[in-house]
Amino acid sequence: MRYNFPITFGMSLLHQLSSASLTAPNDSSAILTGHFNQDHTSELRTNLARFHTNLDSGKWEDNEKLITQDYYWNYDGNTFIGSTNAIEALGYVVEGPLRGLKATDIYNIVDGNRGAILLQISGKQAGEFAGLPRQNNGLFNVKEAELLIFNGAALAHSALTITPIALMKEQMQGIIEAPVQSEMNMRPNPQTHRAFRQQARKTLASLHANVNSGRVGENGQFAAENVEVELNNQVRRGREAFINLVASNAAGSGAFPKKTFHDAEVLVDGKQGAIEYIWLSNQEQGYPGLSSANGTEVKVRGMLFMEFNDAGLITKATDVYDEGVIVATLSGSTSYL
Repeated sequence: MRYNFPITFGMSLLHQLSSASLTAPNDSSAILTGHFNQDHTSELRTNLARFHTNLDSGKWEDNEKLITQDYYWNYDGNTFIGSTNAIEALGYVVEGPLRGLKATDIYNIVDGNRGAILLQISGKQAGEFAGLPRQNNGLFNVKEAELLIFNGAALAHSALTITPIALMKEQMQGIIEAPVQSEMNMRPNPQTHRAFRQQARKTLASLHANVNSGRVGENGQFAAENVEVELNNQVRRGREAFINLVASNAAGSGAFPKKTFHDAEVLVDGKQGAIEYIWLSNQEQGYPGLSSANGTEVKVRGMLFMEFNDAGLITKATDVYDEGVIVATLSGSTSYL
């Protein structure tokens, strides 16, 4: 089946972020404590994993069985309401501008009625994508993040997808070389006792709180000495790299030295955790290639994924956000990028 669904990566994300309520993060484990027994959690975990295995096997239309009829999907700022619209949008992507799309889950984190996924997506551009005409190179290979909320029947009723579209476009144009596709497997996640998860949750909640209060350097205590951090396919090691990653220091190319963070979701599952965050900042310095005025406010949504060792220290951290949101805001673009 061919879909001609008019996806435009528009300013709707910026509008949503502008009206985002800066409330306390949701404690997923507390929301439905006692309502999700082990069997239900297992079913939720199974359904979470099926979304991308269905896509890889060409059965992406079967994902409609995993979502509610009133499903709400925020796909990189484009909103689709209803299961039919969501599946049509997915079909347009798979059979339209992105061919040979492969989606491999790296983390599947389940906490209460929430599920978070870090995945690798790769393929080749086959048509105009986010305003970029088809390129001769067209190859892309990036990390993507998703957060889903499920109902009592283990069906997803809302989802958020964060894709580094600016990075994808640079790879498609050959400005940045896309990593060679390689076989990837789900990261092992041994289950842990309640006290471990509570401490891990406390650690995650402390990270951006430290940034907001000017105690950025204190985040180093939560990471192992040789912690591995990844952003935009670039891997670095060490506590200093971890501190910079958590503070989103690379985002905005130095134009936004003072960022205020709001954690919308904090999830912990076994030895893995995820944070959905929004940072806000006013431009204080020039942004490369743009003549925007200082004082312009930018709001960016992203997700951090973490792994813990037996001692509760973070050994691996991956950040996913889209630099293109910053560019679109500063340029006053009426269409995304």
